[in-house]
Amino acid sequence: MGPDGGHRGGEVIAEGTPEQLATHPSSHTGRFLGGLLTGAAPAG
Repeated sequence: MGPDGGHRGGEVIAEGTPEQLATHPSSHTGRFLGGLLTGAAPAG
C-alpha cells in the first residue's frame, strides 16, 4: 500500500494495468514497473 510505508502508507494510490501504474507519479511500484517495461534500470 502506498505511497510510503509506516504511518505514511496504507492508501490505494493507483489502480490499473502495469503500464498504467508505470505512469502514476506517486507510485513507487509504478516507477519500478516503468523500468522493467522499458528495459531501463528502475529509478532510485
